[in-house]
Amino acid sequence: MDIKQLEKDLWESADDLRANSKLTATEYAQPVLGLIFLSHASSRLHKLIQRIEQEDPTAQKMALMVKTVPSFPQQTYETYIKTALQGLNALYLEPEQRFSAVAQLAGDQSLGAYLDAIMREIETKYPILTDALPKTYSRFEPDLLQRLVRVFNRPALTEASGDVFGKIYEYFLNKFAMSGAQEGGEFFTPPSLVKTIVNFIEPDHGVIFDPACGSAGMFIQTTHFLEDHHLSNTKIRFAGQEKSENNKHLAVMNMVVHGLDATGIKQGNTFYERREELVGQCDFVMANPPFNVDAVDATRCQVDVVSLPTPSKEQPNIPTPTALDYMQAAVTEKKRLPFGLCGVTKRKSTANERTDGGADKNDVVSNANSLWIQYFYSYLNATGRAGFVMASSASDAGGRDREIRQQLVETGHVDVMVSIGPKFFYTRSLPCTLWFFDKGKPAHRLDQVLMLDARSVYTVVSAKSHVFSDAQLAALTAIVWLNRGEHDKYNQLLASYLNEIATQLNALPNLAMSSSDACRSLATLLNHFTSLASLDELNKYKAKKDKDGNDIPAPVAITQTQWQDYQQRVQTAFAVLGKADNQATNTHGQLALITPETRLPESFEPLYTPLVTAAQQISFNATDNITHPQLVSAFTCILAERDAIQAMREAIIQRHQGWLALVDEAEALRATQSKHWDKAAIKAARLALLPSAVDAREEERTIHDGLLACIDEVLARLADIEWLHSRFAEGVYADVLGLCKLVSRAEIAANDYSLTAGRYVGVVEAEDDLNDFAQRMREIHVELVELDKKAATLGQAIEVSFKELLG
Repeated sequence: MDIKQLEKDLWESADDLRANSKLTATEYAQPVLGLIFLSHASSRLHKLIQRIEQEDPTAQKMALMVKTVPSFPQQTYETYIKTALQGLNALYLEPEQRFSAVAQLAGDQSLGAYLDAIMREIETKYPILTDALPKTYSRFEPDLLQRLVRVFNRPALTEASGDVFGKIYEYFLNKFAMSGAQEGGEFFTPPSLVKTIVNFIEPDHGVIFDPACGSAGMFIQTTHFLEDHHLSNTKIRFAGQEKSENNKHLAVMNMVVHGLDATGIKQGNTFYERREELVGQCDFVMANPPFNVDAVDATRCQVDVVSLPTPSKEQPNIPTPTALDYMQAAVTEKKRLPFGLCGVTKRKSTANERTDGGADKNDVVSNANSLWIQYFYSYLNATGRAGFVMASSASDAGGRDREIRQQLVETGHVDVMVSIGPKFFYTRSLPCTLWFFDKGKPAHRLDQVLMLDARSVYTVVSAKSHVFSDAQLAALTAIVWLNRGEHDKYNQLLASYLNEIATQLNALPNLAMSSSDACRSLATLLNHFTSLASLDELNKYKAKKDKDGNDIPAPVAITQTQWQDYQQRVQTAFAVLGKADNQATNTHGQLALITPETRLPESFEPLYTPLVTAAQQISFNATDNITHPQLVSAFTCILAERDAIQAMREAIIQRHQGWLALVDEAEALRATQSKHWDKAAIKAARLALLPSAVDAREEERTIHDGLLACIDEVLARLADIEWLHSRFAEGVYADVLGLCKLVSRAEIAANDYSLTAGRYVGVVEAEDDLNDFAQRMREIHVELVELDKKAATLGQAIEVSFKELLG
């Protein structure tokens, strides 16, 4: 199953329905997520019942009796199944609550009330879901709801296996965030940032806490990380806290739909509700808190402030407490502000302040960023790691914020600082910073902070949205591995790229054969046409009149010379197609062309044969003890073939364009007037050599697409390896101008305790104008595509409004 295509299809179907309704994205979001939840719960239950019936003879016998003996009570069977499901972490739904029963009512006007009742019954049965499920379906227009249920009742979903529903739920959360639903998107952290945090801190055991958990995206990505590394989540306990009741419900639904324990998700204001039992106890802390919060009640926060005796006139011999002393006291006393409050001001109510405290008339913390930073640090145990998103301003803020940063730096536990460029968030375009703490840093790294400036690392999705590609994310993670001395992980990444290259190169012969077969089919049809068609057929003209009744002049006649020239070129191309024995190549290894006009390479075999040979030299087994010199040798071997790989790509395009040009030329010669022009067959053969539409499904990819995708994958992986090798040629960490630098605490102190990466890594010279131009052209193209889609959407909305206006 192509999960990405299924996600896209479902979203487009659901969003099209909303666009033609009176609902806003916010009103539509949670009910749609509720349908995904119910569909998932029903599908999972169905599969577990099937498994029980296969493994349990009694269940199997009872299922048969339900189907064949009318008098056998179905409730007896359901009671048995309910008992058998215990311990399988499944929601039991009564038959009438399952999505299949809902789908049967898709034409019923009472569907909305029926769904509301189901959601209430599920919440009653499973208290963890109390108030989490939407119960507003009766407000939907009946026709809209009926069609929406049909969207989620397609066989691709009902027969889905694995974590398909979890991925779809995440996809819809993402899309609703991008559309501005749900409190400005704050409930949802962009996947690129979540993946970066998870990859850097590697949460694989113990207590994982998110004090601002939103929709639980950090926890879900953690489970993906464990799956990718073939680790179990049985050693994990999730704990989350979320101020917004609505977001807490999203988090619970998200975790339940992924089969995770959601009992650790609590509603509460993290500024005042402390989760004291977790202070100093968490193995990992991850979060994306709200930035720059105003008006937090300083008096209520004072309970978390650590106070230690300092030298004074009365006690001059008391040692000055260190940052680590304050940290230890915080753990002992269960307090979360080891380094004190940040800037406190007298209460002044303003219309635009962003409050999370209801501070009333007490003094207030003017910006809560440093509160969050200390909370994350204080929840960690003695070896814990934290990764979180923070406003870029927090890395350089002055006053008390600077003093708090100084204390943090002096602990030696600030591990990595990553500057992220703009447009990663869906509802705000400002840049941000990722902070990473590691209380378990080895002694030799305590004096170092890795500064990583990733502002120039991004992939354009739209004019307003940037992401990290998988390769970009892997490259950033690789830098962190090298800094930690985890060279095996780095080598395995390079080996995986080389293995992927080998896999793709080994696939070339079959793909090239498919291309040759497609060309041969088209060539046969064209040869048949040129052998049997006559010039008279092509020049035959039936008089026609225009709308005013005047005779339309006959087209210019095709000459004998034109027709014979075309016949000759088609028949020559057909005759030599596939004759690899007589290949002629130039000094660059490219195939000689038949004529400048047709540009038809005879065969790809001389091009792919050396590539397949090279593939045998670059494969590695996962169990191999791979050394960096081995990887460099393999990379050098395949890099030497890059020109040949690109030559084959060009040859593919030349061959396909050449045959397509012959079809276009035939049609210009009025081939469609000939009875020997097999229009349907030529259309089908022609399609195989054309690029598919941009939004085509995986199964709709043409032969042309498949062959080029294989080669492009090789070139992309080569580029990924080259990017890393050009910066870390020896396979060990090194400072790279404009990208990364290891900075000592003394250097940070000399820079006023700034933790902004760009201040340390330096500025790389601008790349050549050609690269800048290409990047800008890609961005402009994405922007044009996006504007085109918006225009189409607006057109639909105008049409709906116009119809309503006219009644």
